[in-house]
Amino acid sequence: MPFVERSYATALEEAEQFLWGDHAMYSVGNITIRLTKAMNWALGVRKCLSKIPDFLKDGCSEKVNYVEIEELVATKCAPCCEPGLTKLQAYAEEAKMLINEVNNALSSFLTVDKLETLYSRVSEFPVKLTESSTLFWELSSAKSWLKKASDCLEQNKLGIIDIDVLNKLKSEIIQLRVLLPEIDLISKLWKDVESWQTRCQLYLEDFPDLKELEGFLLVADGANLSIPELNILKQRYSNCCSWAF
Repeated sequence: MPFVERSYATALEEAEQFLWGDHAMYSVGNITIRLTKAMNWALGVRKCLSKIPDFLKDGCSEKVNYVEIEELVATKCAPCCEPGLTKLQAYAEEAKMLINEVNNALSSFLTVDKLETLYSRVSEFPVKLTESSTLFWELSSAKSWLKKASDCLEQNKLGIIDIDVLNKLKSEIIQLRVLLPEIDLISKLWKDVESWQTRCQLYLEDFPDLKELEGFLLVADGANLSIPELNILKQRYSNCCSWAF
């Protein structure tokens, strides 16, 4: 028989008069506990289901918490027959599939576009998933990194390199769980800059003759880089030329 709240409430009211009886009334107390538990469970199912239409209607109302649904659905031997349980189980199953999809997506290094599409689906789903926050954070981090990486690459075309920014971008790559072409570009640029820094540092330590330094600087100019060590070498070359002539 389907759960009827009024019937349960009436039964509990009638049972209250026997709760303070002798030992023979202990069974009434046990029944009261079971009825109360059954009623709370059924009302919990109904409360969860009541939130879903409101959210689907405006997309702004409170979502149903997946943890709450999971607890209600997982209740063994449901103490009463609540027709809404079937619908709640369906939402629970769909939520599990979305959770798996999000976890698989984050471990598969998909593109930002694909993750955004998935996030839209999660956002439109009436059940609140913890994984939604994780997905949002990953997307936000990826977009922030992409913006900084794009700016860095554009500046590099102008021969301007902020070493601190480049190093930070390189260190953050390991944290990204998305597929971005800019990752390879930043990694390559970082390796190129590191190589030029090392070569410049060697020249700064070894004090080469002007002809050798001039040849190196001509090659460096072709690389279109602007790094502190290279600028120091250029200044040193310029000073030496002034003294020599």
